Amino acid sequence: MKSIISIGLYLNTKPSKGGTYQYTLSIIKALNSFVGESFSVTVFYHNNAWEKILPGKFLKVYYHKSIIRKGLSKFYKSIDRSSKGYIRFAKFFNPIIKSIDKSDCGLVIFPNQDVQAYQTKKKSLVSIHDLMHRYEPHFEEYANSVFDLREMHYKNICKYSSGILVDSEVGKQHVLESYHKDARNIFVLKFVPPHILLESKLIDIRGKYNLPDEFIFYPAQFWQHKNHENLIKAIKILKDKGHPIHLVLVGSKKNYYSKIIQLIETLKLSDNISILGYVSNDELFSLYKEALALVFVSLIGPTNIPPLEAMLLNCPVIVSNKYAMPEQVGSAGLLVDPLNPSDIAEKIEKIYFDKLLRQSLINEGIKKNNTWTQENFNKTLYDIITFLLCK
Repeated sequence: MKSIISIGLYLNTKPSKGGTYQYTLSIIKALNSFVGESFSVTVFYHNNAWEKILPGKFLKVYYHKSIIRKGLSKFYKSIDRSSKGYIRFAKFFNPIIKSIDKSDCGLVIFPNQDVQAYQTKKKSLVSIHDLMHRYEPHFEEYANSVFDLREMHYKNICKYSSGILVDSEVGKQHVLESYHKDARNIFVLKFVPPHILLESKLIDIRGKYNLPDEFIFYPAQFWQHKNHENLIKAIKILKDKGHPIHLVLVGSKKNYYSKIIQLIETLKLSDNISILGYVSNDELFSLYKEALALVFVSLIGPTNIPPLEAMLLNCPVIVSNKYAMPEQVGSAGLLVDPLNPSDIAEKIEKIYFDKLLRQSLINEGIKKNNTWTQENFNKTLYDIITFLLCK
């Protein structure tokens, strides 16, 4: 009789939008495909909102964080992460780590690059989504103590984890040259198009937000590195040329939001830009379906989820030529220098007025998505897990 291989999955966040959430859903879908005669999956989580998302075949270990425990956890986070005590006392501040260590899991997956990944005694497979604090340290979001905290955190992940998941070969190279993790234990598991969007319904997005018939779309939180500034300057260039192209922005208000609002007012572009804030899945789906193009001008990567979402929903793509983003879209996107507003304006103008080009990019996007599917993702993750369990 075959022995059952038990895999753990730790979910320390609440279900939400964003790249990490989409990546977690892909991992959940992959693990669900493994469950059967040979595999079982146990999920350890703090937020009961996951109950509606987790497959019924998974074993579930839920732990409620009390107010006292949250306070102790906050104090614990203030301890020097380089100290041995930080790891030694983890079980007291987060008893779910004790549950993980007592479980029969041969390997635990941490898709959200959590500190708990280096607190458990179990073999761990941990995502590192980016090390941009090292490669783009000038951004405000990495200022003050953020850089040092990220640095210590990723050093610990690389020191104590059994394996690292990255989104691209560029991401793998970053881990290698930053923390000298053994290359054999760094695995490329690329983002897969989030098919959950296909379950959404098309709504009258123009009517709801009073949008014009034609618009371009950029979904990104208002961090400095998302580069809204140069995109808005490109919209100004186009307006001055007699092309008042409309831009729709969605995303949470982060550190650069007020500066972007001020720039829009200074350039007198309030009538050319709609800022919708947080949007539902149906709204996001409808924006992709109705937009003439996604214009993704982020300055960091290595890769990002929105270009995949756009290609999945037949929305033409303009994307930054930074890091692994050109590799991610291939011939399915127009590459742009995100630091050059004139280049951004030129590419927007090109795609805006050329219907045949838009259709060509849509066709290439379909081909590109077909080269890396959820099934490819599942098989790759399966191979990674079995490799680590055999070590």
